[in-house]
Amino acid sequence: MGTYRNPGINHSKPIIKRPSGIRTIGSKWVFRTKTDISGQPIRFKARICAKGFKQRKGIDYFETSSPVVNIYTLRILLAIAAFLKYKVYQLDVVQAYLNSDLDVDIFMELPPGIEGDKNDVMHLKKSLYGLKQSGRNWNIDLTNWLTSNGLERCPHEECLFANKDRTVIVAIYVDNLIIATKNEELARKIHKDINKTYETTDLELATHVIGIEIRQEKDRIAATQEHKIRKMLEDFNMTDANPKDTPIDAKISPDLTNPFKDQKKGLKIFKRNNQL
Repeated sequence: MGTYRNPGINHSKPIIKRPSGIRTIGSKWVFRTKTDISGQPIRFKARICAKGFKQRKGIDYFETSSPVVNIYTLRILLAIAAFLKYKVYQLDVVQAYLNSDLDVDIFMELPPGIEGDKNDVMHLKKSLYGLKQSGRNWNIDLTNWLTSNGLERCPHEECLFANKDRTVIVAIYVDNLIIATKNEELARKIHKDINKTYETTDLELATHVIGIEIRQEKDRIAATQEHKIRKMLEDFNMTDANPKDTPIDAKISPDLTNPFKDQKKGLKIFKRNNQL
């Protein structure tokens, strides 16, 4: 159910008596519903998260930046796969962040529901969701695994990898691996090998990745973001908007004194539009 009960993880977060002079961070349970491309629930998650906002830079963490594959790179990958008649597969690493080690000492208060007295704390040895450095630590860990298993990192895209003869291309988006290859056995070998180190979901043909719905047919790969666009129109009350060839009439003189009456809404639209 939750990350604390994940087999093989408990030993990395021992409950100890509070050392004198240490500063702890809080913890909480986070409950989420994972949905499919149409918004239907497919999985219910319960996860213990650290309250990383209490971490101190230079003491509890150092670097936090963590790359993910660019959506434009993913579109190019799908185009290349279609041209080379590759199939695109995907798999998820289960509770990915908990696989990477911490390089600093972090002490966390016991989450609600975990038995212990007021002087008990957890001494974290592995990364935990909510910690500022967890995403970076996981990306480094997965990158090291990929490069040590015969894949080369693209010099222009940090989250794109391929073997020497380019018969396998792998893109990573946090805990999601997208594998493009003509040889299904190569994809299954990667899945088998990675399962020796991490727990993963079943390998399957990709159907939706980063909000892109994928339909793989005999001679082509179709990619659409129809559901994401419809959801965006619903969120901004634009489902009844009339389509236009251009976004604005060229004859209209804009009011530059107040370009955005609702700046937060404008920024949200801009951010969501960049994901299309």
